[in-house]
Amino acid sequence: MRLFVLLLAFLMISGCMSKMPAELARIQPFEENPRYWQYKNEPILLLGSTTDDNLFQHKNVDRELDELVSAGGNYIRCTLSSRDSENVQPFKKTADGRYDLDQWHVEFWERLRHCLQACYKRDIIVQIELWAFHDFNQKSETPHWDNNPWHPDNNINYDTTQTQLERHVGHIGNNPHNFFLSLPSLNNDSLLFTYQKQFIDKVLSISLPFPNVLYCITNEIHPVYPPEWGWFWSDYLRARADEADVTINCTEMFWQVDLTHPQHHASYQHPENYNFFEASQSSFQKGDEHWRHIGAAYQALSAHLRPMNCVKIYGANNGPDWCGSDRDGLERFWRSILGGAAGCRLHRPPYGLGGTATGKIHLSAARLLLPHYDIYNSIPDYKYNQFTHRHENEAFCAIITGSAKIVFFPKAGDVQLNVCDLADSIRVQWLDINHTRWYKPVVSKNPGWLDLQTPGDGYWIACIKNRR
Repeated sequence: MRLFVLLLAFLMISGCMSKMPAELARIQPFEENPRYWQYKNEPILLLGSTTDDNLFQHKNVDRELDELVSAGGNYIRCTLSSRDSENVQPFKKTADGRYDLDQWHVEFWERLRHCLQACYKRDIIVQIELWAFHDFNQKSETPHWDNNPWHPDNNINYDTTQTQLERHVGHIGNNPHNFFLSLPSLNNDSLLFTYQKQFIDKVLSISLPFPNVLYCITNEIHPVYPPEWGWFWSDYLRARADEADVTINCTEMFWQVDLTHPQHHASYQHPENYNFFEASQSSFQKGDEHWRHIGAAYQALSAHLRPMNCVKIYGANNGPDWCGSDRDGLERFWRSILGGAAGCRLHRPPYGLGGTATGKIHLSAARLLLPHYDIYNSIPDYKYNQFTHRHENEAFCAIITGSAKIVFFPKAGDVQLNVCDLADSIRVQWLDINHTRWYKPVVSKNPGWLDLQTPGDGYWIACIKNRR
């Protein structure tokens, strides 16, 4: 039955599929450098900036996607969340107002299918998060568990005597929620576990045929939960994908903001489960500290090369203090690009600049950079070895050995850059990020150490290359 459903789904989208063999067309780690992605057999840098995380629930999803593409974007986050106004739940309601976990709400699944189809047509990569962790929270300001269909009072399929779910759970980052402990190897809550598998099977019946989908198990799962939760579901997804004869990519998003914390070892040390790494939580850091954290992840992934995604980059003036400012968000976006991230997306307002005019400007500027610099062969200079006379948070560098270097300036700066390994004649060109324009290149004799002073205030990229 499952394969029949998948076959139907394949036929539904076959009209817009390319003639390329399916496995070549799917998103996967880039064969020549697995730190990046390839899609339709070409390397691809994922860049995103949208107003919502569960964009498939948005009434203007097509307009949002068109605006993303026009700004140079090709990457969205898709939490399977239903806690916002105008969202619909995945399950059908019964006459008494409770949900039936054995009956699907058709509109939820059609919204998801439409979003995946619309993204496929626009060459947009979708990162699905299967379990929307915060939909299960019960903090005083966010009592989402009270309205969740999985709550034992809100469905007709079980109560607190038939599962280990509790009516009152509080802050689930501090108090473990039994929903995320249902596995046979943990609480062995068999009835709940059966419905969880049924839900994931339904998701996969829609998503597996699409070649433009990445999978993240949970959003910000906290250290109080054992890593077996994510490991199990990644194995489960892969097994279902094998049945459909397709290859998929999985990760987990851990809550811990310190990327050197042992919680992340469950990803670093388990490439068999997670073939890409989610570094979003690093965007809690600022300046050189942020550069150090993504550098730590970059180094940890050297043992088993995989892409590193930042599907949510925090920072907005009107958000909570812990998010940082507009400037923090934009700096994090550029440091992530230079720092080797394969996917960078500005988080939704008010926590980030996703979908804003400012966010789109920086997205467009990043897209302008790519024809001038081969990011897929770039190496971040995490130890600032390329500089002298550098101050805190002044400049950040990435290099293509013997060929080119780029330097990001968050604001006006003046450093000396080591160009001794480049040719006798070099070409320097400035990208004015705020105005999305390149200055005319300047060709000069290689001085060994190059004085780099930004043309003005604002955000700048200097691109230094061998003269052709």
